[in-house]
Amino acid sequence: MMNRIEYLATEFRYAIEDAINAGEFDDDINFRRFPCGCCGYASDFLAKYLYQHKITTWYISGVYQKEGQQHTWLQTEGMLIIDITGDQFKRHRGVLHYDKSVYVGEADSFHRLFKTQNPIIGYQEPVIDWLGETQSQRRFRERYEKIAKYLPC
Repeated sequence: MMNRIEYLATEFRYAIEDAINAGEFDDDINFRRFPCGCCGYASDFLAKYLYQHKITTWYISGVYQKEGQQHTWLQTEGMLIIDITGDQFKRHRGVLHYDKSVYVGEADSFHRLFKTQNPIIGYQEPVIDWLGETQSQRRFRERYEKIAKYLPC
């Protein structure tokens, strides 16, 4: 199972990078410095992708108290961490230095640095009522579709 998750996570990371390189996010301030500052968005989108592959995840958000640094990743029921933006810390020195663009595995020394909050279910199909999509649902769908164009069939 871990190999399958790692494969899917890596393909998704590549799809984000391909979408950015193709200009899909040129007008999106949140993705201008990917992976920096994108861990929440990337985790949300990855959670949907994994959900489509029958993998349930939880959204984990934590804070490194000494520096007030926040980070977000996904976790499976089996406690596997799935992090596709850890390399945003590659320029940090000391304990916060981390250069893995995709990490799937048990909690390592980097992820244990963060004091985590209660996990939230990673992805659930949105409820769209008779009024249609909300603005945030539409924005999520549009961003996800930009990435999905670069996923393998």
